[in-house]
Amino acid sequence: MILVVDDQPIFRALFSTALEVAGYPVRTAKYGSEAIPQIQDHRPSLIVLDYTLLDMSCADFLRWLRQEFPTEPVPVILGLAMYTEAALRDIRDYHVEDYFAKGAYHPDDLRHRVERIRGDRVLDRHIAEIMRRRIMVEPVIEILQRKAAAELQAKYRAKIMRRAAVS
Repeated sequence: MILVVDDQPIFRALFSTALEVAGYPVRTAKYGSEAIPQIQDHRPSLIVLDYTLLDMSCADFLRWLRQEFPTEPVPVILGLAMYTEAALRDIRDYHVEDYFAKGAYHPDDLRHRVERIRGDRVLDRHIAEIMRRRIMVEPVIEILQRKAAAELQAKYRAKIMRRAAVS
């Protein structure tokens, strides 16, 4: 489920409709304080968040979100009315996955951003599974390599012993 948080009804409707048409289940919240209980009840797979929340600062919301899910953060796409130094700092400090200008919004753009982020998350999970399996397999490979080396060494010694016995 994707959660769209924006105090402006037009943007809430635009974003949620674009995502629903793309096949994503969507919930909406008008305020950060309305979004928090929804997130606690059902962790979203991604949040599309308005930077200018009316009831709390975006930084406070992002800080709460990162504290709520420290080991596997919820990805966030931030909608900005304008690019400010404070917004760019929050994007960096709170590891926002992506952002876009709300004034230049296009439904395909949001859909592509969501698909890229979700694809990156799937890829990250696959890489983590491969690394986990590799860690499990490496000791086995090491044992097999030692066993093969010991067998080669035994064959070499036997060959030397046969040559010595013949001479």
